[in-house]
Amino acid sequence: MASIPADWQTIQPLLEEFVLYVLGMTLYCLWVFSFDKHVSRRLLFKYVEPDSAHPLLRRRLSKVLYALKFLFLSPLLLFGWSVVITLFIFMLTGDLPLDRLLLFSTALLATVRITAYYNQTLSQTVLHAFSMWLLVAFIITPQAATFELLWMKIQHVPEHLFTFLFYFAVTVLLEFLLRVYDAIANRE
Repeated sequence: MASIPADWQTIQPLLEEFVLYVLGMTLYCLWVFSFDKHVSRRLLFKYVEPDSAHPLLRRRLSKVLYALKFLFLSPLLLFGWSVVITLFIFMLTGDLPLDRLLLFSTALLATVRITAYYNQTLSQTVLHAFSMWLLVAFIITPQAATFELLWMKIQHVPEHLFTFLFYFAVTVLLEFLLRVYDAIANRE
């Protein structure tokens, strides 16, 4: 029968590791919960009519503002989300080749955006499943997520910049086509 250690030097590293895992997993889950609400929405921006005394001016102005939001802010949001997803996959996967990692992260974002137009719950489920898979991958192989490996991968990003930008451009084009189709189908 194993004896139970009573000294602090034996217990301290166990407690520190446990607390770090619990805090890390909790923060990750909270981040995923708040992140997926934004990424998995069908409409990134709501169509809001500004206050104006002239109804025709108000309608036209609101359409112009919505188009500007969609044409300029949507790609920025998609780019930011793509970078965040890529960084998480960077940190939490071991020796996945960078070109595969970029393909996977942008394909995941495109999948989440496509499913958001079909069903928001499905989109959230896809993102939750991926996020939990990533967390499990990290827990099973924590040695794969080292700062040295992360830094080494980051240094090779410029070699794959065209690939990332290409995948990102296709994702933005998909978002645009989905939004146009949705606007026509729902007569917005």
